[in-house]
Amino acid sequence: MVAEAGKPQSDTVTSRQIIPTWSTLKALSSSGLARLTIIVPVVGWLLIYNDTLARLLSSLLRENVQIEYSWKLYIFYIGLTFISISAVIFIVRCPRTIAHHLNRLQYIEKERAIFTRATEARESKELGLVPLQWQSPNGNYAREDGSYPLVRIYEANEEIILDRMQEIFRKQDSKYPISRFFSILAFMIGAILTLLPTLSTLTWSACSTVENTSDWPWPDKLQNTCSLYLHGSEDVLKNVQ
Repeated sequence: MVAEAGKPQSDTVTSRQIIPTWSTLKALSSSGLARLTIIVPVVGWLLIYNDTLARLLSSLLRENVQIEYSWKLYIFYIGLTFISISAVIFIVRCPRTIAHHLNRLQYIEKERAIFTRATEARESKELGLVPLQWQSPNGNYAREDGSYPLVRIYEANEEIILDRMQEIFRKQDSKYPISRFFSILAFMIGAILTLLPTLSTLTWSACSTVENTSDWPWPDKLQNTCSLYLHGSEDVLKNVQ
């Protein structure tokens, strides 16, 4: 019997093209730094939104300690919190096939030895695929009970097994599009928020440079913009510094 691979069910192509796959998210939401941010909400609450630290310092220094945090720290904290949300979504929702293997080749290399007919049938049905029709090896390899060694079965079906394993990996990689969407959304929001304090500081430094070198031929519009940014109001000056 000629081996045939079942045709996969049609996917929503547009959503899978727009939303990053789990493999792509793995480099972002599953990085060491992203996983470390999971503790940020707790630590941030203890340090920023709780007066425990201030009371502890007050008791140690025997004087009243008031800790003030700038808006930059709050924005940075919120940004890290969003990144931690992205990491949690990845940990909870990412399929094991993707989470435990660096790429498709590693998945095939590690799982091929235990990719039996029963395993293939189970995983194919879970992903909406038609189980393969495995071809029997040469009759000379048959055992007394009529079964065949696994290695001979692999030899007779090597091509369709590799194709099916790659198909399973691709299916798992594009699974749970809503979870993938919220994971990348949370990461992007977090990344933008964590960069805002840095961009604010760079802008303030650049405007200060323009102001301190006013004898240079800077465009009038640039000088006016920097002057407004630095001295527009006392509140603005206090915050950006």
